[in-house]
Amino acid sequence: MRIMTLPCDGIGPEIMAATLEVVEAANGRFDLGLIFEEEESGFTSLEKHGITLREAVLDRARNDFDGVILGTQSH
Repeated sequence: MRIMTLPCDGIGPEIMAATLEVVEAANGRFDLGLIFEEEESGFTSLEKHGITLREAVLDRARNDFDGVILGTQSH
């Protein structure tokens, strides 16, 4: 299964790192076959692309991935 990760802003990257540590441990222990790929979102995307979540990222999430893990996002 392919999983997109979107760390977002604020404490999001820290929470994402901790989340992935746990999920990757389970993936290894139970041979779940999970593959993770991070995409830009939040302020990082805003600074580079002028929008917090690009349509291309949403399209990839819908079409190329089995799930998404979303970190916290500033408002």
